[in-house]
Order: sequence, then C-alpha cells, then structure tokens
Amino acid sequence: MVFGKKYMDEDLDKRGFKALVNEVEHLAATPNLGDFFPFLGVIDLQRLTCRLKDLSKVFDEFLEKIIDEHVQSRDQKQSKDFVDTMLDIMQQGEAEFQFDHSHIKAILFDMLIAAIGTSPSAIEWILTELLRHPHVMKKLQKELEQVVGLERMLKESDLENLNYLDMVVKEGLRLHAVAPIAPHKAMEDCVFFPERFVGSSINIHGRNFQLLPFGSGRRGCPAMQLAIVLVDLIVAQLVHCFDCELPNGMTLIWATLVLIFIVYALYELLNNIQSRKMYPPGPKGLPIIGHLHLLGKNPHQDFQKLAKTHGPLMYVRLGLVPTIVVSSADTAEKFLKTYDHIFATRPHNEAAQYLAYGQKNLITAKYGPYWRNMRKLCTQHLLSNQKINSFQSMRRQQVEFMIKSLKNEACDHRIVVDLSAKISSLSADLTCLMVFGKKYMDEDLDKRGFKAVVEEVEHLAATPNLGDFFPFLGVIDLQGLTRRLKDLSKVFDEFLEKIIDEHVQSRDQKQSKDFVDTMLDIMQSGETEFQFDRRHIKAILFDMLVAAVGTSATAIEWIITELLRHPHVMKKLQKELEEVIGLEKMVKESDLENLNYLDMVVKEGLRLHSVAPLIPHEAMEDCIVNNFHIQKGSRIMINYYAIQRDPNIWPGAEKFFPERFVGSSIDIRGRDFQLLPFGSGRRSCPGMQLGIIIVQLVVAQLVHCFDWELPIGMQPCELDVEEHFGLATSREHPLMVIPTYRLNNA
Repeated sequence: MVFGKKYMDEDLDKRGFKALVNEVEHLAATPNLGDFFPFLGVIDLQRLTCRLKDLSKVFDEFLEKIIDEHVQSRDQKQSKDFVDTMLDIMQQGEAEFQFDHSHIKAILFDMLIAAIGTSPSAIEWILTELLRHPHVMKKLQKELEQVVGLERMLKESDLENLNYLDMVVKEGLRLHAVAPIAPHKAMEDCVFFPERFVGSSINIHGRNFQLLPFGSGRRGCPAMQLAIVLVDLIVAQLVHCFDCELPNGMTLIWATLVLIFIVYALYELLNNIQSRKMYPPGPKGLPIIGHLHLLGKNPHQDFQKLAKTHGPLMYVRLGLVPTIVVSSADTAEKFLKTYDHIFATRPHNEAAQYLAYGQKNLITAKYGPYWRNMRKLCTQHLLSNQKINSFQSMRRQQVEFMIKSLKNEACDHRIVVDLSAKISSLSADLTCLMVFGKKYMDEDLDKRGFKAVVEEVEHLAATPNLGDFFPFLGVIDLQGLTRRLKDLSKVFDEFLEKIIDEHVQSRDQKQSKDFVDTMLDIMQSGETEFQFDRRHIKAILFDMLVAAVGTSATAIEWIITELLRHPHVMKKLQKELEEVIGLEKMVKESDLENLNYLDMVVKEGLRLHSVAPLIPHEAMEDCIVNNFHIQKGSRIMINYYAIQRDPNIWPGAEKFFPERFVGSSIDIRGRDFQLLPFGSGRRSCPGMQLGIIIVQLVVAQLVHCFDWELPIGMQPCELDVEEHFGLATSREHPLMVIPTYRLNNA
C-alpha cells in the first residue's frame, strides 16, 4: 500500500521487520530519563540514545533506498503509490512548509511501525479472547456461515452485514486497547475560571457525573458533607483573613527551582566542610549528577582517559556516591593487599538485590562471617584441586563433542559458523555438569536459552541504575529496570528450585555427589555458623551459572579473536602444538604444562581484554592511601582495563604481542598487580584455577584441530574488537568464522 511492492525481511535488517518493530516499540515505551528530566537527556544514563541511534540508522538506510528506487522508476510507472505522491508534493512545492526527504521518511516510518505493530496486535488479542471463549467463537462462525456460506471466502463487501463480528471487534478493542496510554501536550494554559459555574446546576455531591471529586453511588465518600464544610470553611477563612503573596513577587516555578537549589547548596556545603580533608584529584562535576555525564557505554575506557589527566588515584562523584577510581598497579596493590581488610566489601547493588537473593551470593555479598563461610564452602567442595581434577574426563568429553560438531560443519562446503554460540554452549554444559550433575537443555531455563538469559543478566547488571547512584530513587524504578530484574529473577528462581527439588528426590539413588548434593548436606547438618537455607544455595548456584557461562566463554572468544587478527601468532601456536602433541591426537589437559607459547598467548589475551574490567569495592572505614583521604562508604573502582594497558608497564600496550612474556615471571594468579584478570586479595575469583584450565584447554583444542578463516572478503585487520560492556565485557558482535579440520583422523 505504501511502497508499491513487497520487501523481504532481510531488505530491512537481518533481524527482520517484526524483531525491529518490536525493538522500536520496546525502546519507545521504556521510561527515558530525558523525557522526565530534560537536563539528563544529553547524558544517556540508560544507553537508550545509543540504541535509538543505531536503530534509526537501520530505518534511515532502508527508507532512503525506497525513496531512491521510486525516484529512479517514476517515469516507467503507470499507477502511483503513496511514496510517489509524497515525491510529487515535494517537487511541486505545494506544502506550506519546507518539505524534503526527512519529512517523507518520518511519515513512511509512522506507517511502517503503525501497520506492523498495531493491527496485528489488535487481531492477536481478539483471536485470543475468541479462543478463551469458544461459545463466542461458535456464535461468530454461525453468523459467518449464514451471511457468507461455506462455499467461498469472505469479501470486504460482506463486512457491513456482519453485526456480531462488529460487536466482537468492539469488545476486543475495549478490553485490549492497542495503545492504552496516548500522550498529549497542552498548547496553552488551562484556565482556573470559577465563573463557569454561574447559572449552572452542577454540584459536587455525586449527582452530576462530569464533576465527581467525592465519587458517586454506593461507594461515594461517606464523609463528603464534612469535607465540603471543612474545605469551604478553611479556604474562606484564610482568604478572608490574609492577603498572601510569594516572596519578592516570585512565581511558583521559580519558588520550586530555588527550593531545589537551596537543598543542593546545603548538600554541597556539608560536602565542602568534609572536603577539607585531602581527597584525590578529579575532574569538575555537575550539580546533583556529579560526573555521570562523563561516562558512556564503556565506562572503563572513559575512566582510563580521565586518569591520563587526573592521575592513577582519582575522585569522582557518581550521583550521590563518592567514588575512587584506581588506574595503576602500585596503587591497586595498596587497595588489594596493603589495606585489603578495609576495602574487601562490596557496595549496595540494586540488580543483585533481586537476582542474588539480597546479595547473598559470593560475588556481591558484603564482607563478613557470612561471606567467609560461603567462600570456604565453595573452595572446599567445588573448586579445590581434587574436585577440579575429578571432572577432567568430563571436560575432555565435552570439548571433544564441540570439536566433532565443528568438524561436521567444516566438512560442509566451507560453511561460516557462529563460534561465539558454540563456545557459550560448551561453557553452559560444563557448568551444568560440574555444579548440577547433568546437562540441561536451553529451554529448561527459558525459551531464550542460557546464552540469551545470561547476556540479559549481564546487561541489566551493568546498566547504570539510578537506585545505585541516588538511593532514594531506588523504589521509584524510573528506568523500568526493577520490573525487568524481578521478571528475570523469577526465571532463575523457578529453574534453581527445580534443580534442588530433583536433587532432594534422587539423593538416595546417587552414587556420587555433585555440588548441589553437598550444599543440601550442609543445610541439613546445620554445620554453618549462620542460618543456611535454600535461598543461600540458589544464590551460590546463580553465581556459578552466570560467572562460568559468561566469563570463560568471553575470555576464549577474545583470545581467538586476537589470533584471527594476527595470523602469524596463530601459526606459531599451531607449530608449538604440532611439536608437543602431533597431528594424530587432540590436546589433553596433561599437555598444557608443556605449551609455553600457549601460556603467553592466553596471558596476552587476558591482558588486552579483561573479562571484568571494572570491579567495585567499598571502604568499610576511613583510610589514608597515597596521602589522600578515602572516606568510609566510598565506592572503589579498580580499573583493570587501564592497569593492563598502562604504557608505563607494558611497552606497545595496545598491541597483541605474546612474546612480551618471554623470560618473564609475571603470572595471572593475583600476585603481580600489573596483570590481574582474576583480581587479587580477599575478593579474588575463587574459580581462577578452573577458569585457567578451561580457557587454555579450549583455546589449544580449537587452534590445534582447525585452520581458521574469516568470512570471504574480510581481512584480519577488519575483524572488529568492539566491546559490549557488562559483568563480562564480551564482543559486541558474534565471532563468525570458517573452520577447516587439520588433524590426521584424530
């Protein structure tokens, strides 16, 4: 109707019309801070502007293409569609305003979104109600048989004779308004004009339905008469007894603004009194929001740039939260080793309140007896060397299963595979087998699958939440994040409850125990120093699932990405693998200690691409670091990204160069503060040893078993390294590659 021809899904975008329209509707409906607080619009705290710009670019290119096609084919067309008509109006200058391509595209966008979004929604809802009410469906079918018959389909000319259909549609639209809230804007002030009631019989006692301040009918306000008397009396008395005016002729709007300013000035004054102590240097902030406006979609990179100006120990204020950003190895050592006992706790986190059962998980729990006990449980019963070694055969089987799957696809005419999806699936399977004792299918968690749900967790946990920066706003949920977090927590809670129930029912039949069995034993024995129940088990299981699926997979992806961008490094690693292992068999875990160049490649990959680049801590008491005052309650952000790309420590810091570790004693276990992919000190990653094994094994196996190419036409230097910030900072786009199997019948 609008464009004059059909377009395929891929003409718009690989995601298709429906998916993009859904995204438009989602973003348009998401409460945007810029709409409610215009001064926050430029800051893009929610990253909505970034996503909207990406989406607008997709639609703009598509609509420009349509307009260009119409311009080129206008002379050959016999009949005109809507685009042709719009082009005629533009060329003839008939409009009363300057009418150009941007106006045409805006109208076409309207028609596209409205047509795909609204009519299908209305139809869906009406059919839903008919399915829920079969007797109505039958009655409508009976009318259709009587008016149209069973020998032909319906014509539009029949519609005026289908009275019951008209009722069904009306009732469906009544119950399910497609656009339930339609915004308008007042173009002029609404007038307060009491004289409108001169000569009017309208009163406020509930008999005139255009004016019902006290309601009407049986549930009308029973105290109406008293309220009317009080309101009349007090208003009359105040107006009769006093002349009232605002200070110095001030308007109400200015009164409100001055009140806000006074409150803020008092806050700043108190802050300045405290600030007589020597705080670290930092950039100038703005009222109320502090330095939030300086952060974009990759805050670790923004902090790195700011540190170049303000130094490795920097003070910023994120909303109302004083924050110290650490960007050098020697300063990080002070926080993670020298004063580790002061900075070992985690700050309040709105996302963890919902997803981790009130921050009862290992990652975000407050430091104290509870956290120490939970860490001890995890390290002894799941992450000890003995336990890790006991799962060695399982890891081998799962990695070999992935290799066979890739081998089958490699035989299929140089097919392009989504290696990101393969690696994520492997991580999920390994985690489920080690923690839960068996594999779970994607749909056991949610129809979206493990990878999609974990990515949503990471996205929501990394999205700046106003409740974290302005605690008094947490309950309001202006961004809609709390609602989404609650929905997500429900998905995980039901999945984890199901796992625990399965273990409770099958405990007597099992010969060996997995981590869930061990946790259930501890719960029943009462061995812990605190009340240990299902919530604690689920919080730890959530940690294991999200951390393992997200972090190991992300690390492997980045290392393979760098190897693809540096083919000479890939060849050198393959040569080492051939010399140590040969082309007749796959890599075993026992081979890893002999693969020195692999160790360098993994270290360099983890240096350049820190999986968790910004780790928050909180000061439990006042402290002096490098002669600067760190106040109790300050948030401490260790910027591993900046530390591991510090040119003062790493010559050619932005280059992928594994040979920098030749003859170096630097390791990745938290003792060398210039390289801390797993953190250091009390809050270092308890799964470090397991993570290193999985990353080394999978990288070695993929490089040993396959030659890898990029999709046809792409050069190594063209492979993007764009980051998607989250709990685990992954690739922005999936890693698409062409594998060729290279072993001799292994």
